[in-house]
Amino acid sequence: MADHQRRLTILLLFAAALSCLWIRRLSLIGRAVAVNNQIAADNPSSLSVPCASEGRPRLTRRRLRPCRQRI
Repeated sequence: MADHQRRLTILLLFAAALSCLWIRRLSLIGRAVAVNNQIAADNPSSLSVPCASEGRPRLTRRRLRPCRQRI
């Protein structure tokens, strides 16, 4: 009985460690996405598709993204 209980304890500790690693990984991914969104919001010219009101000629067939209103 003690051997079975020890195996179960080890399994539960292993599962807890894996879940902690996954939670940390997901939070790091979320933080990276938030940073990328902030960079894109601060610097709209870094986006690959030109803005419709920037007056750039249409050299490609891609649709121009609508401009955000600047406050």
